[in-house]
Amino acid sequence: MPIEIFLHATKLFFCAHVNKFLYMQKYFFVYAKINFRICRNIFSYMQKYFFVYAEIFFLPQADIFSFG
Repeated sequence: MPIEIFLHATKLFFCAHVNKFLYMQKYFFVYAKINFRICRNIFSYMQKYFFVYAEIFFLPQADIFSFG
């Protein structure tokens, strides 16, 4: 389900940065809860733009997932 994938991607994004931005750990659950409510209300919208959203967040952070 796109909502579950979205929340999982959000969790990965914050966990990858938890050492640099400790304050994000404090607000992660609030952030996820707000986004879950938004996605539930605009399910078709989020399904349409999910990959664009993920691309915006993950492409600038590609160096985190590179091992070379």
